[in-house]
Amino acid sequence: MKYLLFKSEFRLDSQVMLFDVGHGDCLLSLDKRNKGLLVDCGSWRPHSHSEVPLTIENLLNKNNDCGFIISHYHFDHYSLFHWLTHPELLFSKIYVPFLPIHGPGTLAAKAVRYYLYAAILVDYSYYRILPEIFGRTRRPIIPRKKGDYIKEANQTLKVLWPDISNPILGTNGIQKAADYIIRPIRSRLADTDFRIPHFEEDSTTRFFKWLEDVSRQELPNERKRIIQGLLSELEGAFKGLANLFSIVANSYRKRHSRFLFLGDVNDSILDCITIPGKRNYSLIKAAHHGTAFGRSLKDMSTEFVLISQSKKEFPTIRNIHDGYVCDLNYNAILSTDFLGHCLIL
Repeated sequence: MKYLLFKSEFRLDSQVMLFDVGHGDCLLSLDKRNKGLLVDCGSWRPHSHSEVPLTIENLLNKNNDCGFIISHYHFDHYSLFHWLTHPELLFSKIYVPFLPIHGPGTLAAKAVRYYLYAAILVDYSYYRILPEIFGRTRRPIIPRKKGDYIKEANQTLKVLWPDISNPILGTNGIQKAADYIIRPIRSRLADTDFRIPHFEEDSTTRFFKWLEDVSRQELPNERKRIIQGLLSELEGAFKGLANLFSIVANSYRKRHSRFLFLGDVNDSILDCITIPGKRNYSLIKAAHHGTAFGRSLKDMSTEFVLISQSKKEFPTIRNIHDGYVCDLNYNAILSTDFLGHCLIL
């Protein structure tokens, strides 16, 4: 696999590979001992990029030395996992966004659970890969929320979002979007064994273990097609809610390699989130494929900005949010679908 090489002006603690997966996300950080941190591994069209996970597998030690962050629950952030041949040998822990059962985001999290349950039950799109991740790796599932840490590959990231106490998660618009998803799914599945159990504080971990069992259930094909059609209609609303729980994390403590990962959070979250500490980064993974920006990023400095979006859906550089161009100090914007695979040393 060929990479376009970029040399940092500073001495980095790790090398960073940014993979061209079309509209999706896939970033691998490797330290000098080949311990890794994989941040997302997905695409809207994973069949077209199935060589990427094989490349990742060849780069990593096969002794469970790589952490895997799934920044949020839309499939373009994990769909390529299916093409890994021996994931049970690669990963140390799987990090996923926390889904609250109390507080302002309760209903939105419930809608995310309902949608994922139905999508996996009827084998809709690439959501079926989510329980496959946990079934094949058998590694610890670690839900993350504001204030938690991710320690992998000789680095520590502090999680800044989801902030499950933030009232923005319980606004009327979000509550309506959640109800828009929950009601029709519950109605369509009312005469099946449809039931989402009540989970306690470790709800996210237990929910995904439960999804493994769901993936083994069967519905008649005609019934599946009807529900798949419904999920297609609801997917836009689901993506909006899933984005709300994206993991946002930055490098903790002073390091030569300083990262800020923004998942797919939207402008409203980026207007209210607090990003503490120094505002100078080696790499910022742009929010929502480069289409969202907010006040928290204003006047930040970074050497590189990663934008991952597809030329087919977003054919010009003008689709990058003006904020990245006007309000963020940077040396280079790396749009992988225009540049191909990129390597930062």
